[in-house]
Amino acid sequence: MLNVISLNGRMVDNPRLNENGKKPSVQFALAVDRPWIGSKKSGCDFFKCVAFGRTAQFICSNFVKGQLVAISGSLRNTSYAIASGEKRYKTEIHVDNADFAGGKPVPQYTDTDDSGLPPYGERS
Repeated sequence: MLNVISLNGRMVDNPRLNENGKKPSVQFALAVDRPWIGSKKSGCDFFKCVAFGRTAQFICSNFVKGQLVAISGSLRNTSYAIASGEKRYKTEIHVDNADFAGGKPVPQYTDTDDSGLPPYGERS
C-alpha cells in the first residue's frame, strides 16, 4: 500500500518555526487551485501541513506568504478528545520535501532597512 501525496500551491501565511519540542516544526496551510471546468474556475482547497526537522527549517527560511511551493509527503489522520469527551479528527499532510515551484521571491527593500540598497521600485 502507498500513502504519497504531492501538491503545488501557495503559502497561505508566513511560516513560523516552532522549537518547543525535541525537533523544530512548522505548521502551515497551502492553498491549491481546483482545475478549471470549461470556462469556470472550480475553486480552491486549503490543506493543513506540518513539517519537522531540517524540512521545517528549510520551509521557514525560504518561503513566504503567497509564494508557490511544491510539497510531497504523506497524509495522516489523528484523533483527540476535547474537554467534553467528544472525539475529534484531524487530517494533515506530513511534508517530507518542499521545493520552489515559482522561483524564489525578490526581497522587498524599504527605506528603513540596513542593506544600503535603494527601495525596490527605485533600482535601475
